[in-house]
Amino acid sequence: RYQNSDWKSLMYVIQRECIMIWRSRHVMLKERIIQNSIMAILVSVIFFDIGNKDNAENVIENAESLIGVYFHSVRFVALNSAREVIPQLNLGPIIQKQHHSNFVPMYTYILGRSFSLLPIFIIDCIVYGVPVYYACSLGHEAENPAINLLNFLVLLLMSGYTVYVYLGVFSAGIRNDKSLIIAVMAVQFFIMVITSGFTIQYDALNEFATVLYWCNYMAWCLRAIVVNEFRSGGYSEKDYTEIMTRFGYVLEKDKPFGKDWIYYALLFCMGKIIFSIIITSYVWCRNAKDSVVLNTTNTEFLFLSDDDFFDQVNHVEFDFQRTTLIFRNLTYSVNTRTNSEGATSVTSSEKIIVHDVSGYIQWGRMTALMGKTGSGKTSLMECLSFRRPNARGEIYINGHRPDPHQFRRIAGYVEQFDTQSAQLTVRETVRFSAKLRLDDRDSHISSNIEKFIDQTLEMLELTLLEHHPVGSKSKGLSIEQRKRLAIAVELVSNPSILFLDEPTSGLDSRGANIVIRCLKRIAKSGRAVCATIHQPSISIFNSFDSLILMKKGGKMAFFGDIGPESENLIKYFEQYEETPKILEGENPATWMLTTIQAKKTHYEDMYLHSAQRQQCIDFIQHEISNPTTTTSLLSTQAYASSFVTQSIAVIQRMMKIYRRSPSYNFSRIIQSAIIAVLLGIMFANRTPKTEGDMTSRVNSIYIAVVFIMTTSFDNVLPLFETERNLFYKHQANAAYHPFTFINALLFAEIPYIVFTTIVFCTFFYISLGFDVDVEKMFFFYLFFGLNMALWTIMGQVFISLFRKLSSAQGYGGVLVSMANLLAGVIIRPQNIDNEILKYFYWLIPSHYVVEGILTSQFDGDKTYIKGTRGSPFYRQLGCNENDDVCGTVDDWMSVTFARYFSKDNIPVNILYLVIVCTLSRIVIYIALVYLNHSRNK
Repeated sequence: RYQNSDWKSLMYVIQRECIMIWRSRHVMLKERIIQNSIMAILVSVIFFDIGNKDNAENVIENAESLIGVYFHSVRFVALNSAREVIPQLNLGPIIQKQHHSNFVPMYTYILGRSFSLLPIFIIDCIVYGVPVYYACSLGHEAENPAINLLNFLVLLLMSGYTVYVYLGVFSAGIRNDKSLIIAVMAVQFFIMVITSGFTIQYDALNEFATVLYWCNYMAWCLRAIVVNEFRSGGYSEKDYTEIMTRFGYVLEKDKPFGKDWIYYALLFCMGKIIFSIIITSYVWCRNAKDSVVLNTTNTEFLFLSDDDFFDQVNHVEFDFQRTTLIFRNLTYSVNTRTNSEGATSVTSSEKIIVHDVSGYIQWGRMTALMGKTGSGKTSLMECLSFRRPNARGEIYINGHRPDPHQFRRIAGYVEQFDTQSAQLTVRETVRFSAKLRLDDRDSHISSNIEKFIDQTLEMLELTLLEHHPVGSKSKGLSIEQRKRLAIAVELVSNPSILFLDEPTSGLDSRGANIVIRCLKRIAKSGRAVCATIHQPSISIFNSFDSLILMKKGGKMAFFGDIGPESENLIKYFEQYEETPKILEGENPATWMLTTIQAKKTHYEDMYLHSAQRQQCIDFIQHEISNPTTTTSLLSTQAYASSFVTQSIAVIQRMMKIYRRSPSYNFSRIIQSAIIAVLLGIMFANRTPKTEGDMTSRVNSIYIAVVFIMTTSFDNVLPLFETERNLFYKHQANAAYHPFTFINALLFAEIPYIVFTTIVFCTFFYISLGFDVDVEKMFFFYLFFGLNMALWTIMGQVFISLFRKLSSAQGYGGVLVSMANLLAGVIIRPQNIDNEILKYFYWLIPSHYVVEGILTSQFDGDKTYIKGTRGSPFYRQLGCNENDDVCGTVDDWMSVTFARYFSKDNIPVNILYLVIVCTLSRIVIYIALVYLNHSRNK
């Protein structure tokens, strides 16, 4: 079935994947090194020299902090590796195509990609693990420090690599839905954390949790790292036994896990990796890529001439200015940085993309913009549409110099890879554009807007598709249908001039002809049409009226009428001796492009001294000297519709998108319910009787806060990334004020945040048996809701600040990890001595949430509990072994948090969280307006 052996196929895959990783090294490696370094520094500062027994008052208590460092390290490395699963979703179509074409066996692809990422995971472990190991004095007084460090790093590596390969199973099964896979991965990761043996000790797990514990790779790795630390030779046999027994690392009573469990953990992880690769390969093979393409065309108009078409449609005419766009001496350049002298120095130079070109685009005509790749044709069109503000030269509209922002009101721009909301239907997409980009103050427009939408759909032959969802690229409209929809979205804004970037690229001949026929109808309506075209057929090329021909270097090689059957174009080029005669039946577009690229030819210089160019200059001069004065060319208003109309339209659109995004909203509701039930099962102690019960309760609340924090942040990223990119497009078209978009996000999120909070808190509150008290329940729900809202907004902040989702996830993950560490549970507020950490403790909002929940539930609680021998609570209250109880829950809170947590702080906590949410929304606004990442793609 395959050309090469399995071994050779595997080598080819590894080689290809390594090349791809190497080419993205400047972004991928740099970001990961920065993220790991930040977290390593933070952990090193918080737990500096924690492993040095000489500084510890109590070896047993010090061991708790050491295990906390190890748990955080395993969780952080695993979470970092899990985020590599998301980019794998984009490879689905490639994997399926190559599998069906018999490139390589599926398992060699999965195995090869996994192997190729090993160096990345190794770098992660070294950059994070080595500084933490030495700064925290891990393995202190070990008999063999090198082996101890190696074991630590290898186990960290296995924890990260295993989770990546294991979660790859879900990327194969779910494939295209990023929001859904993030939700599923979050539940899986939560189960791994909760049954790792740290949050709940192994000896305290119920039967259900014990099964999960032995299947959990994180539990195996954490146990092995703990054994590696306390079996290193730095601890006596007595201390080792007491520590392992105290923290539940015992196989049987008073029989702690031995050093051989390090190797058992490595074998378990290797077995899980192999099993996961087999399952992933099987799932990819079974889940063939099915593209649902809506192959419906309006056959009623398919074979009609343009005259018949306009006769059949009941026209609604909206006034628009017939426009001729003139450009003179237009130049566009960019600054480039190049290495010189053996890459020892970097020099900056100016690269000219468009070089001193002049021409015009007339209304009622189709103008083709052509040239080889790299000739600057797309850059020229972006300059003409005022999307390149640094362009130099003159642009006129009917002889007037336009304002760039106002120009957007009369121009439409169809991008080559246009993006629309997958959740909306074709008609809803077009209507949204019409509502915002047509002047709703004009009674004629407002009363006939639906008829105009109908007319636009008919013109683009989309009527039969109007109620179909746009869908994703794999399941939804075809490429050709998406092109026509993109044109309809711009056409319905009633533009005077329409720009299109390669509207026929990626289409078959039938689809391309449909698009060109629609463009001819648009031009016939009196609008100017300018389109970049790549390798057109003879019929498509002859459909255009004029041609702007660019040569490499951004210089113009021809401008003028093409003529019937391209006779003007052919006559112009054949007048030169260097030009080979066109063959009978040869495509004039192909002949022309091949001719101008021939060596030792300078058609750009010939054009500069040609009569063809002189005619162009004369026309430009005449138009500029005789500007149009009959009507106002451009509106003085920044936006076509009023602020109220904008707000209503944008909010309605966003509400529909959220309602039709079950993978985001429905999955997070189900996800929250599942996690709440699992927490209830794990921590089902109705009334605390011992200090251990209180610790479990606090841990359960802390884990719930962390879960809400992490999932709220991660879940919103894919959806908001899509909406952010659409926002950039809408802003380029001057569709609405950015503030309406920010408000729409809030209105769309609030109902789902409230409902998800109610679902989660109801299950969680009841299952843990908290007091049925209105005030306590109110604050419990309020703080969890604020936590969910804040980290949802924080996810939007990071997507606004970073271009790539992976970057937002990575840097956001560092913030989430900092919030976990500084929430006041892993490290108590009274134990934070470093001034910088104190600043971050008061700045990062996580401890305000934890403090609000804990104090609202336990402050003033007079339930008596029994202290654990040797604990701070036990010592400070003067407990002895004969006391059944020696203090209350309120006493335990005071001792454990040294009165840093107080119920009196609840109003301040609420106010601070609201302020952070408000400031974060302001940051989103500023980032969206001033950091347009679409320009940097």
